[in-house]
Amino acid sequence: MLKLDDLTHLPQVEGLVAEIAAGGPGLVVVAGLDPRTAVLPRGEAGLLPSGRATIWRILQREMLDARPRQQALLVTSDPTQRLPRDLRRRVHIAPWLPSQSHAEAVAEAAARGPDLLLVERLDAGSAPAALQAAAGGLRVLTQIDTVFRGAEVARHLLDLGVSRELLA
Repeated sequence: MLKLDDLTHLPQVEGLVAEIAAGGPGLVVVAGLDPRTAVLPRGEAGLLPSGRATIWRILQREMLDARPRQQALLVTSDPTQRLPRDLRRRVHIAPWLPSQSHAEAVAEAAARGPDLLLVERLDAGSAPAALQAAAGGLRVLTQIDTVFRGAEVARHLLDLGVSRELLA
């Protein structure tokens, strides 16, 4: 599995990743765009990925490596999610069933009290539940499909219906 060093050698970023990995309870959001079809200059179709999913997987690995005894619970709509062999004993799947809302799936996973809660996708349904889990003392790592970064992501979460109290 990739590590951040495989992508870049920016000392200021490496320190931030180590700080995030060693951090305590709270919400870590990786923001970026899902791959989309685009028209390239010569008229051919292509993808413009942001790298968000790659960074999310790297942070997942770094957070688990920082605490080797911790277990993680992954809320995903894909119950056949493939995990690296060395993480299969530490990352357990909490499938988001079609009969559940995304918020219910996240809340149910949070109620199980994992050391690390991985929410595959943050959206209007799951954002309040993920923030509630973080406010309740869980470490939550998630990703969101957005063009925003920094404080603009928090404003975007407000637009999705998250209360100001949860963002405080």
